[in-house]
Amino acid sequence: MRGFPVERYSTDDLRRIYWGLGAHMGDAESQNIDGEMMQDISDRGFDYSKTEHRGSMTSALLRPHCDITDVVGLLSVRTAKEGGKSTLCSSSTVYNEVFDRHPEYLPVIHQGFRFDLDGKGPTGHPKEVTDPLPIYSWCEGQLSCRYNQKAIEEGADKIGAPLTALQQEAVAFIGDTAIRPDIQYEMDFRPGDIQWLNNYVILHSRTGYVDHAEAEKRRLLLRLWLNHPKARPLDDDFANKALMGPRKGVKKRSATYELAD
Repeated sequence: MRGFPVERYSTDDLRRIYWGLGAHMGDAESQNIDGEMMQDISDRGFDYSKTEHRGSMTSALLRPHCDITDVVGLLSVRTAKEGGKSTLCSSSTVYNEVFDRHPEYLPVIHQGFRFDLDGKGPTGHPKEVTDPLPIYSWCEGQLSCRYNQKAIEEGADKIGAPLTALQQEAVAFIGDTAIRPDIQYEMDFRPGDIQWLNNYVILHSRTGYVDHAEAEKRRLLLRLWLNHPKARPLDDDFANKALMGPRKGVKKRSATYELAD
């Protein structure tokens, strides 16, 4: 959706209006341990190379991935000085590429991987990982995807069971295929754009960016995680990414778990 007049409204009013739009789309889910149902996506100076830092809070390049709930919505309020393009691809197209080019990967991607939860699991333990989740899952004749290369690789490290050579090849092939020029679609975010994505059939990523020096000009997106009443059918285990039940978001917590010295 393009052309919403964001310049007419304060950021607080934009949040109210966007929340209303989202309420027509579906039911919102918590995105972090603070229980935020709408999150500001901006560079907070974090280091994406650290497992506990989410890419959405950095200016780093983000590899193809999908979020937890049925739909992710992004409202562009302000854009970066340079970069920050949104890149999309069909996860079904990627699956077909695996099928055609590397059928030996099919058993691997339908097996379970332990995704790193970055300390956002129900216990808050920094080494908590998901239950085994396949990258691709069939349910009632429909194929759905759940992919994040960084989370898969770091989850394997945290449980002390590094990916096998075949697993690593399969995981990397999906990520590399998703950014192929003949498969990926690249778009600029403009102020007033609203992007709605079906997480189970679309992988999204982002180019790195350079932001403005002035705080009031810095890149800002507002994000919603929504569940839609007519969403794709999912196996309950596959849908339980946050360990809070099928299609649920991140558990709100009053404190985080800390490792002892």
